[in-house]
Amino acid sequence: MSRPCEKHRSAFSRVFVDQRILNGKTVQSLQTQVFGNQSRAPIMVAR
Repeated sequence: MSRPCEKHRSAFSRVFVDQRILNGKTVQSLQTQVFGNQSRAPIMVAR
């Protein structure tokens, strides 16, 4: 039994994932700026 809300949820989750990827890139660049030449930066970016 397929419900219409299932379709809506998959579309929503796709948008949510895209948003998370964008946020991840933003956070990564911010960390690179803030922690720039600290030795901790590569570890945080690798995560």
